[in-house]
Amino acid sequence: MQGFLFNLMCMVILTIFLSPIKNTQAANFDVQSIVSDLDNPWSIKSDAFGRYWITLMSGELVIVEQDSPQIVPLNLAEMYQQGQGGLLDIVLVEVKHDDVQAIVSYAQGNAVANRLALNKITLNKVNNVWQITHQQQLFSVKDDKQTPVHYAGRLLLLPDDTLLVNSGDGFDYREDAQRVESQLGKTLRMTLEGKPVADAPFADDPYLYSLGHRNAQGLAVDATGQIWQHEHGPAGGDEVNLLMAGANYGWPIITQGKDYSGALISPIKDAAGMISPKVNWTPSIAPSSMVYYHSDVLPELSGSLLIGTLKTKTIHRIDLQNDFRETVLSLPIKKRIRDITVDHQGRVLLLTDGENAQVFMLTQGQH
Repeated sequence: MQGFLFNLMCMVILTIFLSPIKNTQAANFDVQSIVSDLDNPWSIKSDAFGRYWITLMSGELVIVEQDSPQIVPLNLAEMYQQGQGGLLDIVLVEVKHDDVQAIVSYAQGNAVANRLALNKITLNKVNNVWQITHQQQLFSVKDDKQTPVHYAGRLLLLPDDTLLVNSGDGFDYREDAQRVESQLGKTLRMTLEGKPVADAPFADDPYLYSLGHRNAQGLAVDATGQIWQHEHGPAGGDEVNLLMAGANYGWPIITQGKDYSGALISPIKDAAGMISPKVNWTPSIAPSSMVYYHSDVLPELSGSLLIGTLKTKTIHRIDLQNDFRETVLSLPIKKRIRDITVDHQGRVLLLTDGENAQVFMLTQGQH
């Protein structure tokens, strides 16, 4: 008993020193399963017609309409499905009832030369069957790598109709995150035609929006237009950042995480000219996705970032209206959360990870 109390005290002290935010438990939430039997999905979006658009890492798109799923192969040129590679994110650019334009991100290449790429696709529904009618590659990261990991791949459509893209550091290429000559470890910005924007902050590469990132898989824009990004650290050092054009977020020069071997990556925790995170998680929670929530369907969550996690299998709420106060939602499931989104009715949808994955709807639990 004394050993247990000692360990408990150590855990409490460690939490106080490692977390700048007081973690509290939210009201209980329940979940309702609405889609099942998904094979290694990565992303989910919902449209105004109540349809769900789910990417599978195998290169297929699952369209769920009136509870009836249809699988559409995208046939992406040179798609590389190894490690963390495959079909990744999707954003819906233009949505009509039977005509949809979307942009997808995916890993392209082979074992010795692969990269993140983006395609624009047009889908039409004919005789109640969805099919690809046009597809073109918009963009590919100019740096080839030899690792099947750290593609990032998250996409965000901004209010000005430009696109943000998270590009990972490739794991073995982390020093490139600080080089403006490289597109690894960056946030990229472009038009919906894959062209650079006119007001790019870096003259050396007009696609660069920010630098110093590791493997950022969360992007969201709040009601004021501020852009938020989260990224995976190594063993700790997961971050939520307020994303600004031209800013340097430090990786791998400043980080609160250590290498997986336990070795120190950098002794520097902050540095002039580099932006420190608004939220840090050490030990790591492996944040996988993020959405800004501002609906009255679940009013206690409104005005917050909702973040899904892989390692701790939780949903974290970051209250942007209350000094980044963090809350861990109490859920009846314990599954790796791959993606999180909000549908047209303001309902929160959770996409789980791996084989036999599901889509859950978040509902208010019993008090």
